[in-house]
Amino acid sequence: MKMIKIGTTLIALTLMPVAVATTIYSWKDANGKTVFSDHPPESGQYDQQHYDDPPPPPPVLDAEAEPLPQPSAEPELKNPPPSKVSLLTPNHEQTVRDNAGRLSVSVSTDTPLREHYQVQLYVAGQPFGPRSSVNQWQVENVDRGAHELSVKLLKNGKIIASTSPVTVFMHRASKGQLPSLPKVGQPPAEAL
Repeated sequence: MKMIKIGTTLIALTLMPVAVATTIYSWKDANGKTVFSDHPPESGQYDQQHYDDPPPPPPVLDAEAEPLPQPSAEPELKNPPPSKVSLLTPNHEQTVRDNAGRLSVSVSTDTPLREHYQVQLYVAGQPFGPRSSVNQWQVENVDRGAHELSVKLLKNGKIIASTSPVTVFMHRASKGQLPSLPKVGQPPAEAL
């Protein structure tokens, strides 16, 4: 019986954390690599770091204890900072010259576009195309004239930020102004 108590006491003592001071030495070897050791080198210069307390041991979990709460994938802040969305291109009052009427639109957000976050392009105050998780659009066949563009950032379908509207001017040659191209096998008009 006495042996069991001594054995139990010895086991308990070995499991208890012990505060031990530690000194770590570091130096460069002949190949220029950094070496770490608990003993200083036989010769040469070295750095010495003294540590008084080792880190605490991990907690011992009881089988009957409540499980630790798992962190959520996206922590919810009580008062998160407002999200921002900025229209990068085109610039306000920019003139775009493209006879096919192509217009590139790109935005920047401070929130990554994933899962619950999307952006929506608006032309003349109306949604243009579907909501997107991509921050660039290539708008085709834009008519000549002035167009108002804006972008809204949505979270779960609810608008959380928007850009100020910008006006863009599309210049396209009219059909009467386009030069006629020669047919295959025909010389250009200047050559005749």
